[in-house]
Amino acid sequence: MNRFLRLGNPTTVHKTLGLFPRYILIARYTLRLLLVSALILILARPKGGLTDSPRKKSGTQLVFCLDASRSMLAEDLQPNRLSRAKQAISAVLKRLQGDQVSLVVFAGSAHIQLPMTSDYGAAMMFLDAVSTDYPSVQGTSISAALREAIKTLPEKSDSEPALILMSDGEDHEGDLPPVLSDLKQRGIRVFAMSIGGNVAAPIPNNGAYLTDAQGKLVFTRPNEEMLSRISTETNGLFVRGSDPSTALNKIMAEIDRLKKSTALASENSIGREELFLPFLWFAFGLLCLDLFFVHQWEKWLRKWSIFG
Repeated sequence: MNRFLRLGNPTTVHKTLGLFPRYILIARYTLRLLLVSALILILARPKGGLTDSPRKKSGTQLVFCLDASRSMLAEDLQPNRLSRAKQAISAVLKRLQGDQVSLVVFAGSAHIQLPMTSDYGAAMMFLDAVSTDYPSVQGTSISAALREAIKTLPEKSDSEPALILMSDGEDHEGDLPPVLSDLKQRGIRVFAMSIGGNVAAPIPNNGAYLTDAQGKLVFTRPNEEMLSRISTETNGLFVRGSDPSTALNKIMAEIDRLKKSTALASENSIGREELFLPFLWFAFGLLCLDLFFVHQWEKWLRKWSIFG
């Protein structure tokens, strides 16, 4: 620029070549430097303190009814039926998001092992504690399990609850019709899964196998007809559980189609406050100001250019 000013009178050179005064050029370069600095800060995404904001997920209410009768120790599934059923439930709990779960354990009697909760860690802990030693009454009473499962569910809900019955189906107590009627009135679907292989298996008992009064081995085989009837009458689904994990995945795929509620799954999301937004607006203002300078420069050139 100084070379051009040597050509003649500075005022005439400025008018002839369309050059801004020195302070205008300094202001424009300063503005562009500020613009670049603001863009660098935006890309760095500065963050402030911790924020706690509510977040909602959709979910439903699931009741796992797990058979813990002595027949669940049969080894037609390795290591045994009960262990494989617990492994399948554990795998599902690890991937649940937004659903509430409860656990009912039954044999000849039934009890609520875990009330309805969204704490999957607690659910895993109570599931691990399930064994055939815990039920006070041996045998298998599916009707008692279903009655206890109903108690874990609220009278009214925005979601469609699901009851997952995992048993070998050997019901020795009967009395199913009244509880099935209650389930249908409440709109609770039962998704039943038989646990066990296709052939009868002996029942381990204190290092040997269980025998009857005549000393003959007692064998157990899944009662698929009983479980299928329960699921059919409640508009649910029955799946053979010779591979419990695969069978439970099929049931969960069907449950995913049920109506869910966002009221069940609200939770707080903790993060850091984003601070880049003020710098974004600042950069936008600088860009507009720079464009204004360019427009004014062009007007100056058109006005004073020696070429027209």
